[in-house]
Amino acid sequence: MKYIIFLILVLLTIGCDEPDIKENIEVGIVQTRVLDIALDSLTSQDNLQYQYFENDEKRLFIFFNMVNSSLYCYNYATQKLVDIIPFAEEGPEGVGSRVISFYYHNEDSIFLHSYYKRQIMLFNSQAELINAYKLANENVFGVSLPKTGHLTPMYLVDKKLYLNNSGKCNRAKSETAPPNIIEIDLISGNSNYFMNYPKESYSEPNGWPGNLCNMYQTFLEDRNTFAFGYAMSHDLYVTQDFETFQTKDFSSHVVLKQEFEPVHLTPRGPLDLIEASARFAQYGALYYDPYRQYLLRFANTQVPEDRIERRKFKPDQNIIIQNLDYDYVGEVTDFKGSHYLFFTKEGINQVQRDYDNQDNLQIKIYKYDFNEN
Repeated sequence: MKYIIFLILVLLTIGCDEPDIKENIEVGIVQTRVLDIALDSLTSQDNLQYQYFENDEKRLFIFFNMVNSSLYCYNYATQKLVDIIPFAEEGPEGVGSRVISFYYHNEDSIFLHSYYKRQIMLFNSQAELINAYKLANENVFGVSLPKTGHLTPMYLVDKKLYLNNSGKCNRAKSETAPPNIIEIDLISGNSNYFMNYPKESYSEPNGWPGNLCNMYQTFLEDRNTFAFGYAMSHDLYVTQDFETFQTKDFSSHVVLKQEFEPVHLTPRGPLDLIEASARFAQYGALYYDPYRQYLLRFANTQVPEDRIERRKFKPDQNIIIQNLDYDYVGEVTDFKGSHYLFFTKEGINQVQRDYDNQDNLQIKIYKYDFNEN
């Protein structure tokens, strides 16, 4: 029943008339500061995920270093490195050779997603293994390699860990579509599965490439509510219990004019999928700013053919902004740089390379130029 309700909602979204193209209200953001994060000789500027952590005692900027399988923790206020937590790759507590994401819930609850071991591993701050949760399940297809990361983060709510399992709609190997959400009960170790792809998106003949299969999620902590957005859907799906969903228009003029036609191709490599996906305008990362109570959703333009010919697949990025009543506030146009964002009381934080210094990361801080105190 849980699957059917969500499937009906998505089918109605795909089958109904598209939302009217609203008047675009341009919203400005102003850069106020740049923070410099010094990197050591073992650390690259390219990391899969960044996290901001705050409690009554500390404020941390954290990322996982794939070179030495370690979490690097910086004091956000001073930008100084305060802790390195090294994890073994081999042995009974080993994380394996590929950790694709992490979630620092607190000092005693650090979750690592070991891709090749197909496990979510729970550690304390001394890198001691507390528990491991297997992702493989013989009875449910396509749940052993979920797609977690910065744009698809893990969330811990009421002793249940939620993982994003999207990006599989063009990989049909079963008559049953894989679920998009995996729920792990940390007490029992059991898993539940929610939000299967609708058949139209999942069936193999459609051949959706790359990013068009993606689903992005965020958690509205002050409302205890999840929000989900598909790359091809103008709506936002909002739920507390995964059995009933509200749909909210969260569209942009950038994507509304796009016709999503099936793409039939036999990819020779990953760049073929990226190239095919780049020819579509689509929705991207979804964020919640808890300090100012705004929802932000990326709307990515179709990449021009001359850029594709030069193997440059990065789209122009707009950001749609809505308030907690799901009213359209406006849209940031042509947002530059990375989509690695997190939020602090200082504003929107954007993590990106320092192109002048390979041993440095930059955190650019922006403020909205409307309704800011």
